[in-house]
Amino acid sequence: MVKFKTLERKRFSDEVAEQIKQHIINKQLKPGEKLASERELALEFGVSRPVIREALKILEYVGFLEVIPGSTGGSVVRKANPQLVSGTMEVMFQLGTLEIKELLEARRIVEKETARFAAIRATTEDLARIEQTISYMQININDPDVKTKFLEANDSFHTAVARAAKNQILLLNVNSLRQAVFNLIEKHNPGYKSINSALNYHQQIFEAIKARDGKAASTVMEEHLTSFENRLND
Repeated sequence: MVKFKTLERKRFSDEVAEQIKQHIINKQLKPGEKLASERELALEFGVSRPVIREALKILEYVGFLEVIPGSTGGSVVRKANPQLVSGTMEVMFQLGTLEIKELLEARRIVEKETARFAAIRATTEDLARIEQTISYMQININDPDVKTKFLEANDSFHTAVARAAKNQILLLNVNSLRQAVFNLIEKHNPGYKSINSALNYHQQIFEAIKARDGKAASTVMEEHLTSFENRLND
């Protein structure tokens, strides 16, 4: 059983949260494992239950815990979830903590490398997944709801390329930017010309990845994202 240190003096709830977080990071508390009750934790830490309650709220907010309601519920250690990073990034973007220029710059740097690695590491399944997003867009290019279909296909394409790169850190970075980028494109309200341009770039990137040409894949991806940035500034 995991043992926590009794706090020597009155501490803030974030110090309690830090101890629990470290046990999760060190895998002493594993995904799916249920923590002791608030009363038991309060006794072990030597603090009041409100302090424990606040600490658990902190850990739930940042994604380390999931609070399950009911008499048989409690605080359970969550599995790692990249979407939590994405959500945090989107909140910061909406609050104005991050600038559009920073978002686009980071996206360009990360995604041109994912394209390069995808050309080297993509499996047959990865190639099929990337090609499927392009086919979906081609089929729906004249659909009355083409904008919605494009947003879905565009998101799927960039995610599929990132997955093909076989680098969890790069994938995490792409995922962390996804929602903010999605909302930015939606706000830009792309017309047929922009959609057709993106589709053309996607096809070129796919062909470079399929040909195992990392340099070409990276170059075309950068051109694609730079083109989008330029349209935003028009």
